Amino acid sequence: MVWSGSDDDERRRAGVERMSMGAVEPKLIEECAREAAERMSRWRRAIHRRPEIGLDTPETQRTVLAALEELGVPVAATGGECTSVVAEIRGAAGAGGRCVGLRADMDALPVREQTGLEFCSELDGVMHACGHDAHTAMLLGAASVLSSLREQFAGTVRLLFQPGEEGCGGARVMIEEGAADGLDAVFAVHVDPGRPVGTVASRAGTFLAGFDNFEVVFEGSGGHASTPHATRDPIAAIGPFVDGLAHVAARETDPDDRAVLSVTMVQAGDALNVIPRTARCAGTIRTLSRRGGELARERLKRVAAGVAASRDLTADVRLQL
Repeated sequence: MVWSGSDDDERRRAGVERMSMGAVEPKLIEECAREAAERMSRWRRAIHRRPEIGLDTPETQRTVLAALEELGVPVAATGGECTSVVAEIRGAAGAGGRCVGLRADMDALPVREQTGLEFCSELDGVMHACGHDAHTAMLLGAASVLSSLREQFAGTVRLLFQPGEEGCGGARVMIEEGAADGLDAVFAVHVDPGRPVGTVASRAGTFLAGFDNFEVVFEGSGGHASTPHATRDPIAAIGPFVDGLAHVAARETDPDDRAVLSVTMVQAGDALNVIPRTARCAGTIRTLSRRGGELARERLKRVAAGVAASRDLTADVRLQL
């Protein structure tokens, strides 16, 4: 990441003054938001048409950079190991102030779009199915509003456009490259089709879960389906493993610190009449605290080892945190 830090980074880290927009009339904010609405729709549709996966989202990055240039918002950094974008808007209503981050994810999912929308994905097998196109457009909309109101607030707003949210560790890469240096707080939102348009839901404490990916490979010995007694069938381990994870979530997890363990992928075998040597399953662990994540991962490993041992198999557990 190419980072151009400012001379007042130390003051921001100290957080000696609070950023405030209390003097800004709500009607003025609403007026600026309405003025940005058409551009937000245009940006969102452009991003939706050209979805990209993972840490490498160069076309989306170009769209963001062009929009920021259109708004007159200076870019502070672009990613080295990923196609992130960091920009800053400095308030002009006095010296000092805190540095607050606003973050949006940019990547899509490996899903085929069949919506028939006029701005449907133009790339087969890739779709913005999780709303990250909207998130990116929303952050650009916030940039438009804040840029118009920079005379009304003190402090700095740092805009963080993050690729690789869908299991690729994009946030970690950006943090390692310095994107979060000097931030006093970071805010983000996620669209929810179950909520009425124009409303925002939040609460005290943890609101959305963190997640880990897991992969478990059960290995035995394959053979012909007519002689299962001469094999050690790894497929037989999948069902008990899934049941074991359900038991962990239902009976071994604190109700105030819930965990969701989901097997979302199962792969085994290549022929109808052959018991394979290995069976693979993968999925996600979602938890609300660091301690909850540690317990869920340990219990998953314990379940996999126990199921494998009871069927004379081995289990190779791989976790991506």
